[in-house]
Amino acid sequence: MREQLLNFQSAFDLFSNPFFLVEHDTENDLARSLYFNSSFSIEFLESSRFKSADEFAEQIISQIKSNNYINDRKQNLIVNIHPDSLEPVYYRISVLKKSSLYMISLESLSRFDDPSWNNILTQNSAIVYSTKPYGDYSFNFISDNVKEILGYESSKFVKANDFWDSLIAPDYKAYTINTLQNLDNSREVRMVYPIRNSNGDYRWFEERAKMVRNTDGSAKEIVGLVFDVNDQKLKFDNQRKALQELRAILNTIPGIILVFDKNLNLIDYSESVKAIINRESDSNLKGLNINELFCDVSHTISKNIEYSINTNQAFERETNEKENAYFGDIYKIKVNPVVGDDGDVWAAVLSMICIGHFIEKEQKLNDLVKSLEFARAAEENQTKKIKALLEEIDSSRHDLIEMNNQKDKFFSIIAHDLRTPLKGFMQLTKILSSEYGKMSDTEVLEMMTSMYESSQNLYKLLDNLLEWSRIQSGKIQYNPITMQLSTLIMMNIDLLIPTAKQKNIRLVNQVSSKCLVYTDVNIINTVIRNLISNSLKFSFPGSEIVINAHTYDDRFVEICVSDSGTGMSEIVRDKLFKLDCHITSKGTGEETGSGLGLILCNDLVKLNGGNIRVESKLNEGTRIYFTVPSRENKQ
Repeated sequence: MREQLLNFQSAFDLFSNPFFLVEHDTENDLARSLYFNSSFSIEFLESSRFKSADEFAEQIISQIKSNNYINDRKQNLIVNIHPDSLEPVYYRISVLKKSSLYMISLESLSRFDDPSWNNILTQNSAIVYSTKPYGDYSFNFISDNVKEILGYESSKFVKANDFWDSLIAPDYKAYTINTLQNLDNSREVRMVYPIRNSNGDYRWFEERAKMVRNTDGSAKEIVGLVFDVNDQKLKFDNQRKALQELRAILNTIPGIILVFDKNLNLIDYSESVKAIINRESDSNLKGLNINELFCDVSHTISKNIEYSINTNQAFERETNEKENAYFGDIYKIKVNPVVGDDGDVWAAVLSMICIGHFIEKEQKLNDLVKSLEFARAAEENQTKKIKALLEEIDSSRHDLIEMNNQKDKFFSIIAHDLRTPLKGFMQLTKILSSEYGKMSDTEVLEMMTSMYESSQNLYKLLDNLLEWSRIQSGKIQYNPITMQLSTLIMMNIDLLIPTAKQKNIRLVNQVSSKCLVYTDVNIINTVIRNLISNSLKFSFPGSEIVINAHTYDDRFVEICVSDSGTGMSEIVRDKLFKLDCHITSKGTGEETGSGLGLILCNDLVKLNGGNIRVESKLNEGTRIYFTVPSRENKQ
């Protein structure tokens, strides 16, 4: 026999479960391994769980030798291969005995690592089984304690696929099959049904089953536990009878009363519950699960009941918006646990009291209080607004006084700047009229040239002053159009070329012909002309003035007028654009000015929606930048 088995070694290596052949010397009580497959070697030897196959053989034989084995009959057992360890390691073994030879196949029960399952295996308080996942649910294994509990040998169940099914009460057979089919979508199922024992008596059992899956997610087997709950079921039936006797009392209590068992199935209820559920008034609600009873709003209520049952504590709350819509009103929900004589919670009472009309009255009162508070807050807010307005008026008045003072000072400066050239012009005309006969033609020409230059300065000053006054009075008209910037630059360069030639200064236009701006032509011309004139005034002969531009932010064009002239100090630069600061500096050709041109440019640039800034260092030149919209702003 031994030689025949060893001839199939290669076939045993194909087994996915560990398999080994043991010889037991009964006289000396010694066990030794004759053969083991590769799966056995990997799981027990290469993992260093055992030093040798002989050590494992001694361990197994010591646990199974007390059983009465019949030759050629396979038996299934559950053993702990480390009985002395704090952490038991269970295996289901199939043993086939041939005289002194034991052929043993092992399957790990690592899925029972949960402490509650280990306790069941060691205490033998429940029947443990494994079945195929589909079809007739035939048994792969059933624990030997099935004989103690039902009175039948375990081999009867494994050999006969329908033996267990024949013991189930006929009315519950479809129920068990339908419940097991739910394992496709559930982690675990539970069911309670009567089973006939070997004495012919039906007793109630609770079955808990769960699906074991392969690593790829496919179903491998169903494992389960079967508990004898006959006493608990009879006790439950007695409690249910007691509840029926209380039915009349439930119907006299105000509000809605429902009694649920631990599985959230309805045990009893007051008739008033039918007013809030979508069922026929004469239908029997007993036995319905809370999910069937309350449908879309059952989840939160289920959690409340489970909390009360699990903690043995009452729970109270108001219905939420979804529940209010479902029940048609606002309810106060209260859950109380029902405790038996043994101290265990076996049910929970759910009471629902309609409080919608109380909340409505409370809401009206709260609305009245809020309206009073709102009126008081509005009054306080109005007072704050008036106070803020008065402060704003006071600040505006202060700013207006300051602005008027600045303008008064500015006009006194302008008057001084006008008086000086006018006085000089008058003096020249007086000399020319009284001394004309005594003067040579050259002297007359020089005198008239001076008068012309003085009149030009006066005209420029008066023109800027007129333009600035129109801005301040709001009378200037703003008519923007889109046009080519380089054309505007060249128009102003052409006007100023004679002045530039007098000082031998080159005017350079570096603006691209593709650059477009959205502006008022008169405004932009005034700004460009003033800035170039200002650069000509302070540029050295033989130098150049460069005008360039670039687009940024897709909405603006920044224009720069750059020179390498006298520049200015930081103190002078900070006083630019200020009305109350009189800045007069003579140009490189002794040109004079009032500073009004830059102030006018600042106001015109802002009127056009842009900004102006100055970069300058003394004796290093000046760069004046200002921005112009590149397209119409629809806002």
